[in-house]
Amino acid sequence: MASLDRLKPKELTTIILSMAKITKTVKGAKQNRQMNSIQREFSELFVEEDSSLMKEIFDFCAMAADRILPLYDARHLSNLAYAYALLDYNPQLDNQTLLGNIGDASICRIRDFNAQGLSNIVWAFATLNVDHTLLFQTVGDHVEGLDNLKSFNPQNLANIVWAYATLGIAHSGLFDKVGTHIHQSGDGLGTFKPQELANIVWAYAVTGSQHLALFEKVGDHVAQLESLTFFQPQNLANISWAYATLDIQHPCLFEKIGAHIHHLITLNKFNPQALANIVWAYATFDVGHPALLEKIGNHITRLESLKSFQPQNLANITWAYGITGIKHPLLFKKIGDHIHHLDTLKPFNPHDLANIVWAYAKLDLKHPDLFQKIGDRIDHLNDLKSLNSQNLSVIVWSFATVRTRHPALFNKVGDHVYILDNLKSFNPQSLSNTVWAFATTGMKHSGLFKRVGDHVASDDLQSYKPQDFSNIAWAFATAGVQHSKLFKSVGDHVASDNLKSYKPQDFSNVVWAFATAGVQHPDLFEKIGDHIVALDNLNSFNPQELANTVWAYATANELRSNLLEKIGIAISKEADFTSFDEQNLANIAWAYTVANSDKPIVFNDTFTIALLERRHRFITEHLSQLYQWHLWQTKELSHKGLPKLLRERCYQAFATVDATVSRLQRDVVNELTCMGLNPVDEYIAPSGYSIDALVEISGKRIGIEVDGPSHFVDRKPTARTMLKRRQISTIDKIPLVSVPFWEWMKLRKDSGKKQRYLQSLLDSIGTAAPERN
Repeated sequence: MASLDRLKPKELTTIILSMAKITKTVKGAKQNRQMNSIQREFSELFVEEDSSLMKEIFDFCAMAADRILPLYDARHLSNLAYAYALLDYNPQLDNQTLLGNIGDASICRIRDFNAQGLSNIVWAFATLNVDHTLLFQTVGDHVEGLDNLKSFNPQNLANIVWAYATLGIAHSGLFDKVGTHIHQSGDGLGTFKPQELANIVWAYAVTGSQHLALFEKVGDHVAQLESLTFFQPQNLANISWAYATLDIQHPCLFEKIGAHIHHLITLNKFNPQALANIVWAYATFDVGHPALLEKIGNHITRLESLKSFQPQNLANITWAYGITGIKHPLLFKKIGDHIHHLDTLKPFNPHDLANIVWAYAKLDLKHPDLFQKIGDRIDHLNDLKSLNSQNLSVIVWSFATVRTRHPALFNKVGDHVYILDNLKSFNPQSLSNTVWAFATTGMKHSGLFKRVGDHVASDDLQSYKPQDFSNIAWAFATAGVQHSKLFKSVGDHVASDNLKSYKPQDFSNVVWAFATAGVQHPDLFEKIGDHIVALDNLNSFNPQELANTVWAYATANELRSNLLEKIGIAISKEADFTSFDEQNLANIAWAYTVANSDKPIVFNDTFTIALLERRHRFITEHLSQLYQWHLWQTKELSHKGLPKLLRERCYQAFATVDATVSRLQRDVVNELTCMGLNPVDEYIAPSGYSIDALVEISGKRIGIEVDGPSHFVDRKPTARTMLKRRQISTIDKIPLVSVPFWEWMKLRKDSGKKQRYLQSLLDSIGTAAPERN
């Protein structure tokens, strides 16, 4: 120790630096398993992990250097820091670390540092992860204030900006100075090594430092090289990642890098981070290099294990394939199986999990075990405060898109949204995706729907895209959730809006939602109907949109002949109805039946053949609709109807529906019996319709329909009710009277009033009940 004290700064630093270089060399040889006998002996003494000798020696050296640190000049301060960085060791002294003291001592001597010294000292601090803000600010100010940077070689420049980026220290003046120097250099970039170019653009991206001229010059240089053979995989990954991060497009550069990687024999030298960064960069720019992504996907699929992939690597890779729309089922199975078999998903942050399930959903790739694992992980969190609104909406949207139910997850999300102070953090798309997901999976959460409904109803819908509020309305209708204020807000907005930006799906979803929810809004239906009629054609409407639209107008009793004609023409253009599914066909048939609007161009032999081809796929509701269409065609219009093979199935479905007799109906029948009318309960008419009660007075049969709340919308008969009344009257020739629920309820328990009320209904069609004894 005493002998070290007699050494001057130059001598002491030379010894320390020499020993550091030897130690680093031996470590490298040991890692490569290429040590000679001398290196092996040195390794056993100084390099082994359990060796305390090396630590003691370099601690002694550090204390000796620290005592004479005021005598150090700039060069030796730089070399001392550089030596300990080579060792990856920052000794702890009495009050702070050696590097901390070197930093303090360097500030007042900053003007004495040459380019190499500045480069070495900041590189050392970054390598040892020592943040000395004042030193870096001083160095940055000094470099920015220099007349020029001609004394800085490429490695100096690269090391300086790399150091600032590694420690997350921004210095706009420094980065602008370096970028401008490189850009204006007349020598080109031929003297820059690939790693230096990569480190420079990487540093600018990490610190968010935009310098378009620099990036254009680097991009042009790399793109014009004859070959990228000397670029290491990490160089290529860092360059592409940097351009994507700063959103600086350079198609020629990306084409060059993509072609180079694609033509490599193997990707074994690319580590997981490099692979993830490359596909992420190409996806961010949507450059479209399917061959590159296919090659990388094949490489990952062939790996024995994905243990070396970090959660963010996996998330970025799946996201990249999802955003580019490039399917690679084997890759996604590999990743899904890997995540599924992990002991825990705690290392995955919520954003990673959201991106992963989003990618699977976007590409329509199912992996139930993966989704179950991720759903369980989120469900087991103490709370969902770590997930932002977009994470929440993306996760439930993804589960719904791949039709994977996870009730516990959805309940957890619903409860979380319900107790939030407000929903201001949710943008319109997030709100839309969330309720759409709950409705699609059949997960009813009244609290969530109420919060979203209240928020949207009080929000300015000008900030919503048509798809947002049309999906919201669709979700509420599908889930059977009533929210009059929400529907009024949406209806008023659409009725007063310019519809040029609306897509066919927006129109069909909105009118379908209002019709399904039983919400009347004549202005809305008129606005959309007039817009559709005014279109040159409906070629942009797909079969489901046509079917849902015409069904909605019929269901809402918003019957418009010009709209029915327009949609009929569009439907007739489908030569054989192959693109219409069974529900589309049934809804179309039923809608025109309700409207009593015959369309021979639609309802022809081709239509009938299409029904026959799908006869085994129709559910009971569809069969009932088709039977009503058959009655209309044959009994009301005297046309051909359904072939016998299908007609009998439709009749059975229509006539054998289990009727639920309400207490209201039983009460009415009881009063009719007390009047001596001997009513027939649940009478099946020749047409197949069931009539609540049938009486015969003076040889004339009269039907009595007891109409509960489901038969009305705002006390106006629904389309189904109107169709039933019309067809029984015209086909079975049985006049009907209706007993609306609200009129009957007003009579309370007064039997006399009830019978007089029923008598007045019968009198309205010219009959009178017989006198009772």
